[in-house]
Amino acid sequence: MNTPLLSIIIPVYNVSPYIGECLDSLQAQTFRDFEALLVDDGSTDGSGLICDRYAAADSRFKVIRKTNGGVSSARNAALDKCTGKYLTMLDPDDSVSPDTYENVHYLEAHPDTDILQFPYINCYENGRQEKLEVRPQLIEGKDRILLNWWEGNILHFANLNKIFRRTVFEGLRYREGHVSEDTYLVADFVERVNRVCISGQGRYYYRIRNNSLTSAYTFPKHIDLFEAHLRTYAKMTEYPLLRPARVTAFTRLFRRLISARLSSPQTDIHPYLTAVKPYVPRWSDITAHPTAWIIALKILGPKRFMHLLCRRIQKNGKN
Repeated sequence: MNTPLLSIIIPVYNVSPYIGECLDSLQAQTFRDFEALLVDDGSTDGSGLICDRYAAADSRFKVIRKTNGGVSSARNAALDKCTGKYLTMLDPDDSVSPDTYENVHYLEAHPDTDILQFPYINCYENGRQEKLEVRPQLIEGKDRILLNWWEGNILHFANLNKIFRRTVFEGLRYREGHVSEDTYLVADFVERVNRVCISGQGRYYYRIRNNSLTSAYTFPKHIDLFEAHLRTYAKMTEYPLLRPARVTAFTRLFRRLISARLSSPQTDIHPYLTAVKPYVPRWSDITAHPTAWIIALKILGPKRFMHLLCRRIQKNGKN
């Protein structure tokens, strides 16, 4: 049996109304050299039986069964069994345009490119679509890749609209039992990646459901995202060229903690404030940043902002 070029990893849990559309979009791919690993994560609504039907009709579809453990656990189970030279993730309620995985040919022709990202479209239940298309380009160098990943305007945090060389995932697995599993791995990816291609070919259709896992953020989910962002921010401190960007980046950590506190006012956030303390930017960096004052004003509010400013002026006057 020939080894497929691409492994498509699909965690499946109680998505019977959507999984057929997802798998149909794979069968419609003009790129044929793939295996689709369908991980039935303990479904109880017949989703697993639908996967079985596709696997019986098409040998490229392979079903893996396990007890329910969540998205990361299901992806990890597939990572342990996949055989493709390249990897991509696909959620079971989403779909891709027929030309999407033709992007593998670019990676085959450019062995110095580690990740390829293709266009991403948010699809809402009311039929509205939001296109997150980016001008095709190359991003080279770890510092530029990390900065673009952090900003999220060009290089998106989500793994779903990316094709990875399998070597990027060697020894890596998703953090189980948490959300923001994609974001948490960014710091690891940066260590292994030197070149990313932003492609204009293909479409990832991301279905946004009102009852999806990411539609409502509780305190634990806010903290999961905070910890993932903190891990990425810590990596930014290793690159001197990113020092000017760290001021605005740091505010994202505080905004996430503020959101967490608002979602659960009675929960103590001091342990997380302690975790972020070593990464507080220097005052000189903050005052030199053109938008830092506006950001601080928005976060602190006028009264607390003026109090902090007066204290700083008094301290400088004594020096």
